[in-house]
Formats: sequence, C-alpha cells, structure tokens
Amino acid sequence: MNLEDLKKKKPPELLAFAEEQGVEGAAQMRRQELMFAILQKLAASDQAIFGSGTIEVLPDGFGYLRSMEANYLPGADDIYVSPTQVRKFGLRTGDTVEGEIRAPKDGERYFAMVQINKVNFDDPEALRHRINFDSLTPLYPDEKLKLEMEGAGAMAATISEEQSSSRATSSGRVSSGRRTTGTLTKKATSTPQQQLDISTRVIDLIAPIGKGQRALIVAPPRTGKTVLMQNIAHAITANNPEVYLMVLLVDERPEEVTDMQRTVKGEVVSSTFDEPASRHVAVAEMVIEKAKRLVEHKKDVVILLDSITRLGRAYNTVVPSSGKVLTGGVDANALQRPKRFFGAARNIEEGGSLT
Repeated sequence: MNLEDLKKKKPPELLAFAEEQGVEGAAQMRRQELMFAILQKLAASDQAIFGSGTIEVLPDGFGYLRSMEANYLPGADDIYVSPTQVRKFGLRTGDTVEGEIRAPKDGERYFAMVQINKVNFDDPEALRHRINFDSLTPLYPDEKLKLEMEGAGAMAATISEEQSSSRATSSGRVSSGRRTTGTLTKKATSTPQQQLDISTRVIDLIAPIGKGQRALIVAPPRTGKTVLMQNIAHAITANNPEVYLMVLLVDERPEEVTDMQRTVKGEVVSSTFDEPASRHVAVAEMVIEKAKRLVEHKKDVVILLDSITRLGRAYNTVVPSSGKVLTGGVDANALQRPKRFFGAARNIEEGGSLT
C-alpha cells in the first residue's frame, strides 16, 4: 500500500476504504485520524506500506518528509527520518525520498521511515558521487526549450489569411451598398487553442528560452501574464518531456491555484494571499532547494514563478530591518534572497540545468 494513494482519495472514498478494512467509528474521525487508523490496520496484517516526500533536515540532525499536497509545509502526515538515515545517505534539505514506512506506535505522532529505496528518483548509492550545487560549473545556455506547439505556424498563417479575406470582403460589400453579416467575423476569430499555440510560437521567434536561462515577464496588471505562463507550461510538458516542471504561486488567489493545478501537468506549489509572509518564504525556499537537488542529479528543471514581485514583498516583511531603505520602502537587505532565487538558474557543464 502506498501512502500517496491514500492521500489522493476523496473523503467518501477514504471512508469506504476504512470500512472495508474494518476501522471502527470511521465516520466520526477526521481525515488524518482516519489515515492513521487505516495504516495501523494494514500494519497489523503485516502489509508493506510505502511513502514519499521532500525531506527537510532540521538542526538536530533528523528530518521530516514534507508532502507536496501540503505545499512542503509541516503537517500531521509528515514522515520521520532518523539521524542515522540522514547521515548514512547524506540527505540534504530538498531531497525527494521514497521508501518503506511504518505506522506510528503508541506515543508517536508521525509515520517513520524504515527503509529508503530511492532518492531523487535514483538509487541511493548515486548520492555518494553527487557534487554540491554551488560547486557545479555554470555555463551559458546551449540547448533550446521548444515552446512552439504542433501546427502553430499553419494556424498563424490560416488566421492571417482569414483576417485578410475578412477585410477585403467587408470593404467590397460596403462599396456595393450591402450590409455585412456577422458570419465572416466569426470565421476570422481564432479559438483559445490557436491563441495558445501562437503565443508560444511568438516567444520562440522573439525571445527564445534555453535550458538554464533566466527570463522575466514584465507587463501591467490584467494583461494575461498568468495565461501566458499556463501556455508556456503546456508547451514545456508537450515538447520537452525530459524536463521536471515546477510551478510556484506566491500570494495568489485560491481559485487561481486550483485552475493551475487542473490545467498544468506538473508540480504546482502555492502559498495563497491569506497566508503570512513567513509561509510564502518557507514554500519558496523548499521549492528552490528541491530544484537544486534534482540538478545535482543531472536533471533539467524548470521553475515558473508567479510572481517574483510578491515574493520580494514577502522577504521585505520577514527580513529584519537594516535601517537602510531603498526606493519604494524596500529594505536594503530584502532583495538579496529573491536575487539568490532568481540567480540559481544556470546551465551545468557536468549535466543538468535549472531554468
């Protein structure tokens, strides 16, 4: 049994599964209590239980596997990793760990890791040869991320021809004294899919993006920045399946987060506007640490951040005041950490990239 399968179940499905396992009083339990009871039943029947998550190593030497469903923040469903395991495999904050776990015993609050099977989707033995991210050699981007969707050029040409035909026919009808109908206008209007394809094709033509590059979308409010980011995410997953895509939403509305989760085939991590600034910072730090660990394993990672402005405001709130205030009320030390986040993007000579 995999713990992730339990987390993905909806409340009615989880309740039905608990009743199948013979859990008493399942209807009165909260979701977390119900998961505990199910796992204890499975453990009593000697059934193997597996779990995964992104580890956060604490100063005391032990760590917890944070769940993506909880946006990598502390929760009741975290998995405890002992200091012995952390030292044995050289685990660092941001490593993705998979393995066999056991249910909490009497007096314990968390699941516990029994055996580690994979780290960052690789064999744990690969950790012996990895190089620290800061010691890797950065290079200029030398491989392009193709964003143009299939058939985008043909669609653009078709729309252009339809619009030209529309203008020519409309002018001919006006000169002959006839009234134009709305049918032609409907034919010249492109579909949302066509708009998606054209927007990413324009990026490829005007501002192509390579693996390991840093790019900013600078635009006024309400101009469709989020939609453009969704189009980029769709193009990356369709044309570059080897890329590990992460979408980080900071200080956004909950409904926008749900929309992004349902439309993007990637890892969507969020901290909504009703959360404190310290939570924004914690989520962003976990995302960048996970990306660095994957790059150390020679993987190509792309992070889409919306938005770096709001992340900068969060850091400005959290960072202690230095007494030096820049234009706009920004503390002099507040921009250092957003710059570190943005500057982490690089193409690596030894393999892998962070975009």
